[in-house]
Amino acid sequence: MLEDIKFGIRLIATHLVMVILTLVLIPIVFTLFKSSNAQFIGLLIFTITYILAMWSDVVRQASKDARGREPEDKPYIKSIIASAVVTVPALVFFLFMIFGFPSIQLNPNGASVPDIATGQIADSNLNIGNVIFRLWMSPFLSLYTRFENNFSVVSVVTVIIIPLLINIAYIYGYNRQKSKK
Repeated sequence: MLEDIKFGIRLIATHLVMVILTLVLIPIVFTLFKSSNAQFIGLLIFTITYILAMWSDVVRQASKDARGREPEDKPYIKSIIASAVVTVPALVFFLFMIFGFPSIQLNPNGASVPDIATGQIADSNLNIGNVIFRLWMSPFLSLYTRFENNFSVVSVVTVIIIPLLINIAYIYGYNRQKSKK
């Protein structure tokens, strides 16, 4: 069980590397591509890269596990535990976002703040949970920007994608290695 949790922590490290890579390269994408469609395609490349990085990490581990397991072992428990470890931070940040905490007031004097883009009065409260969730899930930023009107639905889908990806990749890698024997 401890080995399964370590695998989940290693997947969190892979996730963090992809988050940092995405956040570092986003300014370059937005500088090079001015149209929103080109920016969407650039961000979609980050999403695909994230999925491929997680897939390859999980398949490699599953192949390694398949070589050392007895036939009566339950190998898929490892992928379930690892996907739960990886999903917990996303779920916590999602709940923070939904319930609106922590939240800070940008203008403590209570004066109205005009939105620069629209010129209309903007909400002077900043939902830190929303910011943290978007940072944590930044490899899926292409989906968040494209489907901003359905952000809550897209958020749920992206939180569900991670454990599905991990479990499917683990089953694939394990069965592929077992079929080689």
